[in-house]
Amino acid sequence: MLAFWALLAVTVGGSAAITYFGFETLSAVRAYVGGEGLWSKAQKDATYRLVRYARSGDTVEYRHFRQLLDVQLGDRQARSELDRPRPDYRLVREGFLRGRIHPADVDGLAWFFRRFRHVSYVSEAIDIWAAGDSGIADLAALGDSIHAEATRARPDAVRLAGLLDRVDRVDARLAALEDRFSATLGAGARWARRVLWSVILGTAAFLIAVGATLSWRLARHARAAETNRRALEGQLRQAQKMEAIGQLTGGIAHDFNNLLTIILSNVELVKSDVPVGEEPGPDLAEIEAAARKGAAMVRKLLAFSRTGQLELGPVELTRLVRDLSEMLRRLLPESIDVGVTAAPDCPPVLADPGAVEQILLNLATNARDAMPHGGALNIVVEPRSLDDQFRDAMGDGRAGLYVCLTVSDTGAGMDATVQERLFEPFFTTKPPGVGTGLGMAMVYGLVRQHGGLVNVDSAPGRGTAVRVYFPAATRAVAAPARPRAAPPPGVGGSETILLVEDEAGIRRVAQRALERAGYRVLTAEDGVEALDVVRVHAKEIRLVVSDVVMPRCGGPELHEAVVRAGHSIPFLFMSGYAARDADSAEKLDPDLPVLHKPWSVADLLGRVRQMLDAKQGISAA
Repeated sequence: MLAFWALLAVTVGGSAAITYFGFETLSAVRAYVGGEGLWSKAQKDATYRLVRYARSGDTVEYRHFRQLLDVQLGDRQARSELDRPRPDYRLVREGFLRGRIHPADVDGLAWFFRRFRHVSYVSEAIDIWAAGDSGIADLAALGDSIHAEATRARPDAVRLAGLLDRVDRVDARLAALEDRFSATLGAGARWARRVLWSVILGTAAFLIAVGATLSWRLARHARAAETNRRALEGQLRQAQKMEAIGQLTGGIAHDFNNLLTIILSNVELVKSDVPVGEEPGPDLAEIEAAARKGAAMVRKLLAFSRTGQLELGPVELTRLVRDLSEMLRRLLPESIDVGVTAAPDCPPVLADPGAVEQILLNLATNARDAMPHGGALNIVVEPRSLDDQFRDAMGDGRAGLYVCLTVSDTGAGMDATVQERLFEPFFTTKPPGVGTGLGMAMVYGLVRQHGGLVNVDSAPGRGTAVRVYFPAATRAVAAPARPRAAPPPGVGGSETILLVEDEAGIRRVAQRALERAGYRVLTAEDGVEALDVVRVHAKEIRLVVSDVVMPRCGGPELHEAVVRAGHSIPFLFMSGYAARDADSAEKLDPDLPVLHKPWSVADLLGRVRQMLDAKQGISAA
């Protein structure tokens, strides 16, 4: 079906391109024919003026003759330049304008000459037109001779008559060339019309065939479309609910990040006050350890609530599941025994680690609820080669190599009726108010996003086994990304820094940290107040450290206002990862640096020093 739509798109696009190209060509041909018409009229008028001058001696007629002759000379200049491998389009334009071509037609005429110069009919017509150049040269030479004779004290009438006879012969020769030109254009127009009609009729026939095929396919898939419509309605309800949950989770995580930033930074400042040679108290260490665990929890919460596109990459599912199993043992009751079995030869899969964690957590939660009095939860990872028969039984997917993640329990199990509705959004067998019915729907959606398959094997009293098939990756697993090294502790400085942060606690701790490092710090609660500070201290400020989202005027808007005011002050943004921060960050230049919360004092001072050194042309260590 995808290939069909691609073919239809190519056909429609090609038809549109042909139509556009046709209109452009017709416009250029119109300018071309019009240019030849101007050339022909100017030649006839020039001949007429020259004859009148020879008979009357009126110099006004001679000036008109020369002006009209300049039309042909301009055309010749343009055509000669266009025949060069690299024409000077300034000379081309100048020549066509001398030839009285309308300014709006100059580009189209030049394009027509360059693109169709070697097409049979066009080439022949241009050669005929160019052949007239010699006639125009003869006409110009005869004009010089007649002028020389007419300006003599006693013009020779016999000589003038002879010159006029030669003018008539030149005019007849140019008239014959014009007839040949018109005949050639007529033949070319008839040929173009036949080609155009062939293209139009062929395209029409193809579109009719496409329409008939499309109608057949639509009729064939009408019943399936109705089923898909109902499924999409369920998915929409699920997506709306998950979006609300994600926004709520992101907002909570954002506020926690601010709190953790304040806690961690104040802990560092307190530790820095401890005299050299003494160790900080154990209470301070406990506070710092708890805050860092909180930061790790917030990162997981943000990953769990992500609603954007998956970040797929080669993943070793065996290693990922082993790491997650430790977390499951802490989350599940002690009455549930968690076992993990992994085959040693599992290929990598193309997956999003955060999404795999969500899948496993949902399956483990369902297994826990099915074993209220305890039991066994077994997780197995093994490679599986699926054939066409299995694919047909599943009704989807493709044959090939997969990695199967099996989560089985020894719980109550499910009957066939429950299994049929298992993946429907909001379907649950739990009492009202206990479950949302989104867990297995989320598993189904995430597995489908990975291009995988999910299969359930269960019966009342026999427990449940859920098998998730991830397609094996076609490329090798990249080496695990090494955590980015933290910026080195700032060496401090004496520069002036503008700190813009609406959260009072973060603003105070950041100000204290920067002032302890020797910096002069100006503060503002939002972008509006910061702009007032910039207007007064623009020459002193060497760096702006700003939050992304603030009341009245946020960080991106502040940056744009400072740039518009003509100041080249560097910016360092601070972000708490929330969805609202992500929306605002879309307005930021991707090259602008961002310091993510929760940051430490060392992170802040290191980034500040790096940016100040970069501004001064000094390579930061």
